Amino acid sequence: MRTQLELPDVEPVMRRGLYIDWISLTAHFERDDAVKPMFDAIEAAMQDHFGIRDSVPCDFNGNYAEGRRFKRAGVQVRWTKYTTCDLNGWHPEGRCAGTMNIIASGKSGIGMLALDRAMSFIYQLWNLGFKRGSRLDVAMDVHDCSAVDPAVVYRHLVAGRWAVPRRRDFSMHAGFRQGEESLETPTVYVGNIKSDNYARIYDRAFVIQLDHPCTRFERQTRGKFAQALLESACSVSDASFESLDAQGMLGRWAASAIRTSCDFKDVSRLGTASPNWANRAEAPAVIDRIFGEVSPLEVGDVVVTGGFAASLRHAIRSSGRILALHSVHLMATKGTVANDLLALGGERLETLTEEDLHDLHLAHPELPLYKIRQAWEDCMKQWFVVVNGYEPQVRRLANLAVDKARCELGVE
Repeated sequence: MRTQLELPDVEPVMRRGLYIDWISLTAHFERDDAVKPMFDAIEAAMQDHFGIRDSVPCDFNGNYAEGRRFKRAGVQVRWTKYTTCDLNGWHPEGRCAGTMNIIASGKSGIGMLALDRAMSFIYQLWNLGFKRGSRLDVAMDVHDCSAVDPAVVYRHLVAGRWAVPRRRDFSMHAGFRQGEESLETPTVYVGNIKSDNYARIYDRAFVIQLDHPCTRFERQTRGKFAQALLESACSVSDASFESLDAQGMLGRWAASAIRTSCDFKDVSRLGTASPNWANRAEAPAVIDRIFGEVSPLEVGDVVVTGGFAASLRHAIRSSGRILALHSVHLMATKGTVANDLLALGGERLETLTEEDLHDLHLAHPELPLYKIRQAWEDCMKQWFVVVNGYEPQVRRLANLAVDKARCELGVE
């Protein structure tokens, strides 16, 4: 236990990679002549993210009538026109008439794109109308960390030292498919392998022939779980365009999405597992480091580490809105905000909405709304200076009304 908790041979910051490994998205169209513009838009998205446009007819289309495959990117696009169903006497629902489906999968396809490019690809498809997700997989590769080898993780689970909330089922199989006999790719499954939401942990180094140890944590979702993950992915992609740390925001989303399905807890110190054991147990040190929750956190002149850093991050996320609004209030009333305060709540400033500013106005009616908006803009400028970022060149739409309000009210 001492070795497992302290992990003296493990780097404080894990070398890891985050990826989107599989997507299956569907869009609807009302007229057959909409198919060509939709496919042309997909070709443009393929050119933007994969650098290719050439495709060939699909060998197998399933329930769909037609399809094209971008062979060099592992992307398949299929559709069925209403006219095709009428000519062949097919049932429209059984042959998915009026729908277009796109599947991107494989280590040579979307799984090889950097996370930001993969998320951008999904977001572009979302804007093209592909807003129904039937499958979405998120993966994380952890390099040179023997403490999370699949066999080690499985031993912890079997011995009862580790447990996963809301996941009673765990198993190890010889490969990706249940029933394989050759132990070529030992894979730990967390959750029911036949469900729409589970995680798998396997030796990635063996699969792609790496010269160093590499363990992959992968979450596979289908149905309603894939839809929820798709909507959150597009939401965070949209927000990342206005963030100073877009890569960090996307990375935190991906890591959190995976951890949701395999949130390991160290229960070795609990004598008996009470109904609320998940609230009493902490994550193993190696898992915390993998998911980046205990890396050193600087707060002014103080640097906190370990479990306190994780707790402080949670507190900052929970109270970030309050800290951000307090900063705006100080700027509006005192004309200044301490940099240390902005260091805690600055990130949340970027996501304050018009409703948040109205709430601040209701709490302090003596402050005009235009003055609150101006204070918010001043806080944003100071925040960009604090983090050594570029000052935004384009003002937010909500702030564009400030000058108009000044003119209408005669405010100098």
